[in-house]
Amino acid sequence: MTIKNLFLISLCTTLFLASCSDDDNTTPEEIIQGAFQNGILVSHEGSTTGVSGSVSFIPESLANVRNNIYSTVNEGILGTFQQSIGFLDSLAFVVVDNANTVAVVNRYTFKEKTIVTEGLQTPRYIDFAGGKGYVTNWGNPEDTTDDFIAVLDLETFTVENTIPVSNGPERVVGKGDFIYVSHKGGFTNNDILSIIDINTDNVTEVVVGDNPDELELDGDENLWILCGGKPDFVDASKSTPGALVKLNTTTNEIETTIPFPDQQQPSLMDYENGEIYYYLDAKVYKIAKTSQTLAESPILEDLSYYGMSIRDNRLYAVDAKDFGSDGELDIIDLETLEVIESVTVGVVPSKIYFQ
Repeated sequence: MTIKNLFLISLCTTLFLASCSDDDNTTPEEIIQGAFQNGILVSHEGSTTGVSGSVSFIPESLANVRNNIYSTVNEGILGTFQQSIGFLDSLAFVVVDNANTVAVVNRYTFKEKTIVTEGLQTPRYIDFAGGKGYVTNWGNPEDTTDDFIAVLDLETFTVENTIPVSNGPERVVGKGDFIYVSHKGGFTNNDILSIIDINTDNVTEVVVGDNPDELELDGDENLWILCGGKPDFVDASKSTPGALVKLNTTTNEIETTIPFPDQQQPSLMDYENGEIYYYLDAKVYKIAKTSQTLAESPILEDLSYYGMSIRDNRLYAVDAKDFGSDGELDIIDLETLEVIESVTVGVVPSKIYFQ
């Protein structure tokens, strides 16, 4: 930890104590409200070598990176593997799959509000619809029949219901009266998207392609699904290629399927300003959301990324390096294709969010 970071912590402590005086009605949370505001959050999985999952904050200036902010604020650890973060108003929901927990914190101070510890088993992702939280759970990863969606009461922060679903539920997106769940297949494989009516908990399964993962809404009532393809680590010739699938959320029917050729298996996707960006074989490509075909050539190549997000025509991407030591966040200008900044973050960075 840098001297500058120690100074900031000391300053926050001083302000906290000052807030307790009888003639000051300002709460500590209001004083430090901007501590992790207007910047970037990077979540880290941690590792099986005993390194906990964590969260880093990088301000808009890209200076003074603050790693491990959850532990700094709360004097505890998240555990492994810190899989994802969901946001609702001023709250952040930090999902930790091996710990079977969702830590609920103020998104701008990272002060812990509560931890959901009951009713979860290998939780993966969370999103919100109809005033409820929906958490995908693998159950026992060795059992392909016990997977479920945990329905979270956002007043009591308890699991009030579970919805059984097919093997390996992964990403979840809430929209209107439905939640959409990609089924990557856990430790095996799957090829469906679950569409769940939140009013009835009725589950409809749509076959989209092998190992669907990332989901993105494009602003035109369409949900894009990135299917990674089925890997075969023993015999690559038995692998299947990925696909980009567009589902109309008004009709809940597939409108477009764009297959990848020759066992090509994309792994990352994001959307901004009418463009779909995807990552394949150490390269980044983009296509218009109206496209019926894949890009002919990449916009960036010779990369090594484990997660990426697009914001304001910049690519934010994390390199997990050797999956045991500190990783790196790269910020690339998508007009000039030049690296604006590279900053050191924590162990196994995987997801990028914006405050």
